[in-house]
Amino acid sequence: MEYKKIDKGSYNIHLIKTDNFKEVVVKIYLKKPIKREDITMRNILTDVLTYSTKTYNTNKLLNIREQELYASNITVNNYRFGNYLTTVFSIDILNDKYTEKGNAKEAIELLSEVMYNPDVESRRFNPKVVNIIKKDNKEYLERLKENTSLFSAIRLSEEMDKKRPSSLRMCGYLEDLKDINVTNLYKHYKDMIDNSMMDVYVVGDINFLEMEKIITTNFSSKVLKKKRIGFYLEEKKALRKPLIITEKDDHNQSKLTIGCRIKKLTKFEEQYVLPVYNLILGGSTGDSKLFKIIREKYSYAYYIYSSSYKLDHTLLIRAGISKENLKNVIRLVDDIMIEIKRGHLTEKDIKKSKAILLSNMNTVEENPYNVINMYYSIDTLGEDDIKTAKKMIKKVTKRDIIALAKKIKMDTIYCLEGDVS
Repeated sequence: MEYKKIDKGSYNIHLIKTDNFKEVVVKIYLKKPIKREDITMRNILTDVLTYSTKTYNTNKLLNIREQELYASNITVNNYRFGNYLTTVFSIDILNDKYTEKGNAKEAIELLSEVMYNPDVESRRFNPKVVNIIKKDNKEYLERLKENTSLFSAIRLSEEMDKKRPSSLRMCGYLEDLKDINVTNLYKHYKDMIDNSMMDVYVVGDINFLEMEKIITTNFSSKVLKKKRIGFYLEEKKALRKPLIITEKDDHNQSKLTIGCRIKKLTKFEEQYVLPVYNLILGGSTGDSKLFKIIREKYSYAYYIYSSSYKLDHTLLIRAGISKENLKNVIRLVDDIMIEIKRGHLTEKDIKKSKAILLSNMNTVEENPYNVINMYYSIDTLGEDDIKTAKKMIKKVTKRDIIALAKKIKMDTIYCLEGDVS
């Protein structure tokens, strides 16, 4: 695998040459500091952009063009990456050697069409398309609470973080939807294109010079390089005593989300010790301490797992429970976390967790999207490459895990309480 980063002044092109895949994948990252008022607008915008373009002015015509290009698939996703609202335009293209010369170039031109030539007339998006997209989003947001696990995690973040970016709903806000129209949506589009920092990633069996020319021809940025805010959120101290919040729900199962704060970590702790700790605690399906004790030993949960979010300095524990078991589950989670701090974990626990992480690293290069994600983390967060990461994972010790465990403290507990006891 060969990597080349090309500085184009206002943006960077990242080319990754490998013959591991039959496809070429292109991802365009646009990022700006996140604001609540941009989220719903951005969700509507990206759905509108992928519905039709000026040239392919119906959804059917755009889909037909994708199929003509050997089923090239365009997607656009919005997510929060630390302090940034990030929009990613992606296309999956079958390599020219399996189709015909020029297919990849035409597919990338179609991606450029989606980004830069929207279905706009007189600085207004197509009203019919905007209304369709708004209606679909309205229906989704009105049903949000039906996804009880997601809703519980959202409410936990809102209560735990309040004014921090991590409290924002990336699915959008129903109350913001009504104010979106064809004119202010276009204004937001121009702001996204003109003021977002941009990075272009391409992975596949490519020619560096040819691909640089194709990308440079089809994509551009007006943002001059300047000092950027960091990706990591500002740390927040954990409460002395965890705050417990319960809200009623008409579903059967109760959804519990426990938010923990993590004190400042070293790079080694953040990149290597935290993943090992998380797997031991609750990140390993069927083999974690939370699962073995709370699910298997006491049958207090239908499921339970943990996830760490290093950019937010948080760790979340999620569980599906009967409401009568709420206090028991909280008590046992606290006990398990205390036990790890006291060193009650075996070398077998550590070895298994390391083996899972190493196995996951071995599969990164089997998927083009994972390869791009890896290089994006290296470039934006200064993370180590796979070869170095494997060596560092092996160095994690029991002492490292105990030291890190002492930096994690339960802060806020949210339960969406169901009907069934």
